[in-house]
Amino acid sequence: MADMNQQDIAEYLAEAHVAHMVTIRPNGRPQVAPVWFLEDDGKAFVMADANAMKVRNIRRNPAVTLSIATDQRPLKYAVLNGNAKLFEGDIAPMLERIL
Repeated sequence: MADMNQQDIAEYLAEAHVAHMVTIRPNGRPQVAPVWFLEDDGKAFVMADANAMKVRNIRRNPAVTLSIATDQRPLKYAVLNGNAKLFEGDIAPMLERIL
């Protein structure tokens, strides 16, 4: 694994990545789902359909964990923990950065 300082982490997170997001199911068990991840102004954004299980889980319990990792050596990764907020505004600017 490559050691990263704060600047390395910030630069890594500034790129679009596929991340794994963990949410909590109604029965308390974790649910893991791959999501497009993008960091913008210190906030982590992921995209999901409004009816997706991960979104329903967040509506019940906003606690989430994101794991963002490369698939190349040396491995680079970051793990983010926090509470999700659902955003239903215009995502076109985010889509342009990801695509």
